[in-house]
Amino acid sequence: MNNQEFYRTKGLTLFSEQNYREALNCFEEVLKINSQCSFTWYNKALTLQKEKDYHGAIKCYHASLKINPHYANAWYNQGLAFFNLNLFAEAIASYDDAIKLNSNFANAWYNKALILQKQQFQQDALHCYNEAIRSNPEFANAWYNKGLILYHLQGFEEATECYSKATRINPNFANAWYNQGLALYYLGRYAESIECYGHAIRINPNFTNAWYNKGLSLYNLRRYPEAIECYNEAIRLFPTFTNAWYNNGLAYYYLGGYEDAIHCFDKATNINKDFANGWYNKGLAYYNISKYQEAIHCYDEALRIDPNYNKAKINRKNACDKLPK
Repeated sequence: MNNQEFYRTKGLTLFSEQNYREALNCFEEVLKINSQCSFTWYNKALTLQKEKDYHGAIKCYHASLKINPHYANAWYNQGLAFFNLNLFAEAIASYDDAIKLNSNFANAWYNKALILQKQQFQQDALHCYNEAIRSNPEFANAWYNKGLILYHLQGFEEATECYSKATRINPNFANAWYNQGLALYYLGRYAESIECYGHAIRINPNFTNAWYNKGLSLYNLRRYPEAIECYNEAIRLFPTFTNAWYNNGLAYYYLGGYEDAIHCFDKATNINKDFANGWYNKGLAYYNISKYQEAIHCYDEALRIDPNYNKAKINRKNACDKLPK
């Protein structure tokens, strides 16, 4: 084995062992012997990228591609380095060069789509995700991100199908289960959404939004005690979750637990003093336990925040009518 082969092999071994600093030294020894080795420039670039030296990595990718411009992986990884520097136009150009060389380069299509999605070019991103999926039908993240775009475009049925594909490929994909639940919720398929949120929670028991949204679906099915359990879990995980306190209050209210509802609405309006609906519903709860003065105060707060809150005006008058003359 000559010196060049020795250092190249040693460098690759050290890289695989995540000993990046020593791997770099080996690749530099190879380049001292043969500066025209495209593969070594590429491996040096990958190593610098692991060390988060993205500028250095790009210089090495450039050197590699100058020698061998047909190296699709070098174009792709150069794109990743540009992405990490927030140089998105340059990243897309690199991904495009990789795709020109290999139209079935799923990761290049996918990473191009991520940038386009971030820049709100949703239709262009959708095209790229479709190409990634065409190249690799088992690409769970591409199905998931396609679902996010379709959801954003209010294509809830199609989004559900994408999330379903993602969870079939990766049954432990908590975010895919969660977002499938959201899409099903907006389709009014509450029982199915509850099942999806349940999967997300089993994978990640601390998934606050999954607990909260499961509560919303249960609430819409009038399963108020179960909804309260879910809101309580969301609150345990995030004690200042205004909407969880508020919706907990609504569930107690519809069970006739007006004191508990007032406690929850109190929490919501303490966290957000300009929460008009929180004040209004607290007023309703006070009214139902004949505390009319307190109800009037709550309606006044709701009207301070939203002077056009007609329900608050009507219910304030009703409470005033109940006061002793």
